[in-house]
Amino acid sequence: MKNGTAALLVEDNPLEAQERIEQLIWQATYDPVTHLPNRQRFIQLLDSSLSDSSQAQSQIHNAFCYLDLDHFKAINNLCGYTAGDRLLYQVSELWRSEISACGLRASDCLGRIGDNAFGLVLYGCSIERAVEIANRLAATVQAFRFLYDDKIFSVGVSVGVTPIAGRGPSTEQVMQLAERACADAKRKGGNRVQLCAQDNNDIDQHSEDSQWFSRITQALDNDEFVLYEQAIATTKTKPDHTDSDNTGADTVELCEILLRLQETGQSEVISPLAFIPPAERYNLMPKIDRWVIQNMFEHLANKAPSSAKLYSINLSGSSINDDSFIDFLKEQLQIHAVDTHSLCFEITETVAIANLQQAADFILELKNLGCYFALDDFGSGMSSFSYLRHLPVDFLKIDGNLVREAASDRITCAMLEAINQVGHVMQLKTIAEYVENQPILNKAKELGIDYVQGFAIQRPERLT
Repeated sequence: MKNGTAALLVEDNPLEAQERIEQLIWQATYDPVTHLPNRQRFIQLLDSSLSDSSQAQSQIHNAFCYLDLDHFKAINNLCGYTAGDRLLYQVSELWRSEISACGLRASDCLGRIGDNAFGLVLYGCSIERAVEIANRLAATVQAFRFLYDDKIFSVGVSVGVTPIAGRGPSTEQVMQLAERACADAKRKGGNRVQLCAQDNNDIDQHSEDSQWFSRITQALDNDEFVLYEQAIATTKTKPDHTDSDNTGADTVELCEILLRLQETGQSEVISPLAFIPPAERYNLMPKIDRWVIQNMFEHLANKAPSSAKLYSINLSGSSINDDSFIDFLKEQLQIHAVDTHSLCFEITETVAIANLQQAADFILELKNLGCYFALDDFGSGMSSFSYLRHLPVDFLKIDGNLVREAASDRITCAMLEAINQVGHVMQLKTIAEYVENQPILNKAKELGIDYVQGFAIQRPERLT
């Protein structure tokens, strides 16, 4: 630039200019690692298939597959991103070959739509044929061995399949349905194909979830969530000071903090059973957890200090896996000067087992701050005992489904007794959830469970 004027560079060679334009177009529409259409370009392909299928008299039947590689993050973490990129390229090449063997053009229907996720549009394809092709792609990956730095890795893929036919849902809804089916495949162990039949119930569920996304976001912005508490009562008539443990819980009053939603101007109080599942699907739980922490700490800061009450706060798996959550928690503790010995945090057994080492590290860091920890829904999978020794928790909250049946079912009662005994051997306090009536309460006392929670003790009340 000279004297305030800009110089415009023009290619002298028209051929080179054209090649440069084509290169820029390619970079804007294709993934540089796999050389497949990128997410933006793939969505255009999916839009086109939906447009074809929605024509009034069209008999065209298409299908969409959402493919997510299993164990990809483990390879990335162990060997680095270069290894991850090489794996993605090799898998995409395998699939190109397999798709061609099925009589299709990979360049027309396969794309990379996420870090380790691919999309596949199958044109003019019945749902039965789509599942067959998806199984072939899964089998190809299962048989594949990835070699890197003298290490051999076995990978798999979870696939969600949904039909595209008629005047159905939008592109976003189709992708959500297939992604949900893929998540179901992962929950069942991975490396499998899960069909999501596209019916009105699925579409209605997606529409309802979309509405919840807006309502939850509004509730966070407008402070429309409400905190409740429910007492957790000791089963002992008097504190037993001879049976001491690291919680000192015999002399402490316990309660669980619960969340409700009450929209501005509405009298209805909405149960978390309605809004938590869509919040999990839309990854809103970290924001909800932070809202609960901030507002609960504000409540405690404005309350007369008491060392005789322990408040138990639920945390989601998303927060456990959020590297910034601990820093947020420490910041809130400092801002509100909350006594950490009055805090107990809960995570479910399922969340803990899903990422055992990370959960253990998370729990230990909070305990080092002075907080207590409870493992919720313990016994729901009955694979718990082998994992329990690795989790430095203070309380076991026994799964309510076991507790409810204990008074009437001998086998369930024996399972409940075994959990209670193991907990005591490990010097943990046990809590029975869903204690809804006197017979269940009597059985919990008879088995020697330390604490009980449920409608027979107290119904949830608004936190004051």
